[in-house]
Amino acid sequence: MNGRENGKAYQRLFMALRPDEAVVKALGGACIELKRDKAFEGVRWMRPENLHVTLVFLGRQSAEDASRIAATMTEVAPRHQSFDIVIEGLQTTRNNWQKGVLMAMVRENDSLRNLQLDLARSLASLDIEGLDQREYMPHVTLARLKQERISPDQLSSVNFSLRQQVRTMGLYESITLETGAVYTLLKTVQLGSRA
Repeated sequence: MNGRENGKAYQRLFMALRPDEAVVKALGGACIELKRDKAFEGVRWMRPENLHVTLVFLGRQSAEDASRIAATMTEVAPRHQSFDIVIEGLQTTRNNWQKGVLMAMVRENDSLRNLQLDLARSLASLDIEGLDQREYMPHVTLARLKQERISPDQLSSVNFSLRQQVRTMGLYESITLETGAVYTLLKTVQLGSRA
């Protein structure tokens, strides 16, 4: 649990797709190439086990709401069949905390967009507070940057195009420690499955 407030336990939650082992390895190779560039000194790289494509960021949620969130994910999954995603290209942006983020971009497709919209709408109907309202931009966060931007030339020096079939989605808890975030898988559901 992430904390307690007024006697209630809270967790910081998100729903995500997990890259498969081959994709994680390839992204690790891209990061190794980038680490050779001085512009990436002092960057805080994500641990391989933390790489993911967020579907919905849920923020702090009570145990009661976490249970409803998990049930909603289970209800949404049968409405969507497995699909492929393609991860290609790098980009930087600033997050909500005004820190730079290095991302591997996920090419949008109708299946991914429909799954994300279905989850967001289904969760919104539960009247759960804290749902991320930003425009959806599918990506895999690779690193937190000291500086806001890295030049496009530095990013374009690393090329990759990674394809993966998405069969499952997961509900994760995020716990922030001094050494970085730890993501714990709380529930996995199979797409297209009623189980």
